[in-house]
Amino acid sequence: MPEEVPLTPMGRDEIHKLEVALLVGTLLSPEVIELLRDPDERLTWVDSLAVAAAALARERAHITVPQIAEELAGARQP
Repeated sequence: MPEEVPLTPMGRDEIHKLEVALLVGTLLSPEVIELLRDPDERLTWVDSLAVAAAALARERAHITVPQIAEELAGARQP
């Protein structure tokens, strides 16, 4: 049975579900699949899409822009 993905997530689990749904939905679109065929650009595209999906999911959860920036900057540090 498919799991529902909330469009206005409440809590980290729901934010993560929305983030993954956005990323997978975008990666499986024909336009993006075509762009990902270029190995020189693939990592940049996937990384950029992941950050965009994370930011959008958090924005939909009504997290402030400064908080989103702080969370995503922390997640990207080695």
